[in-house]
Amino acid sequence: MRRIFSFDPSSRLKSMPPVWFFSPLLMIASCIAAIAASFICQSTVNLADANPALLTLWIVFSITVHESGHVLACMRAGRTVGRCGLKLNYGLPMFFVDTADICMASTKQRIATSLAGPYFNSVTLLCLCIAELASGKLYLPLNYVSIAFIVGNLTPFLKLDGYFILCDILSVPNLMKRSKRAFKMALAGQRVERILLLYYCANLLFILFAMASISVTLCDMVLNVTPK
Repeated sequence: MRRIFSFDPSSRLKSMPPVWFFSPLLMIASCIAAIAASFICQSTVNLADANPALLTLWIVFSITVHESGHVLACMRAGRTVGRCGLKLNYGLPMFFVDTADICMASTKQRIATSLAGPYFNSVTLLCLCIAELASGKLYLPLNYVSIAFIVGNLTPFLKLDGYFILCDILSVPNLMKRSKRAFKMALAGQRVERILLLYYCANLLFILFAMASISVTLCDMVLNVTPK
C-alpha cells in the first residue's frame, strides 16, 4: 500500500454540524427515505441518459461524501481524525480515512461514525431525487450508484460499515473471525454462543447467494451476446 497524497482534515474544518445531525435514528430513517424516494422517482419520472463522464464524477463525488461523513461524525464525537487522502492498494487507487481513534469513544458514537458514511450518501440521494422530480428527468445509473453505496456499506457480511455497526451492537469485536472459530467448535461438538453460529451461517448463505447471482448474471450475459 502506497499513499499518493494525504492531508489533515481537522485543519480545514471551520465548523461542525450539530449533535442531533448524527443521531443514529435520523441516519437510519434518512437511508430508508432515500431508497424509497429513488424508487418513487423510477416510477414517476422519465428516464434520461447519464453519460460515462457524469457517472464517473458521481462515483467520485459519492466516495468523497461518504468518507466526509465518517470524518465529521468522528470529530463530532470529540475524537481525533488522522490523515485522509488517496492510496494505491493492490495497484488500485482507493480513498482512505484514519478514524482509528473512534475506538476509544462510546458504543453509540462508534455506531454513529460507522453510519455516517451511508447516511451522507442517503442525503445526496435525496437531493438527487428532488432534482429529478423537479426536472422530470431520471438519471437511473446515478440512483443505482447511491443505493449501492448505502446498501453495500450497510451489509454486515462484508468488512464495511454495517459489519462494524453489528460488532458494536453485539459487543463482539472481530465477529467474522470469532464466528468462524465458533462454527468449527460446533462441528466438533463443543458448546458455542448461538449468536456467533447464527452469524456464520447467515454469512455463508450470503456468500452462496452472491456467487449464484454473479453466475446467473454472467451466464445471462454470455447467452444474450449476439454474434456480429
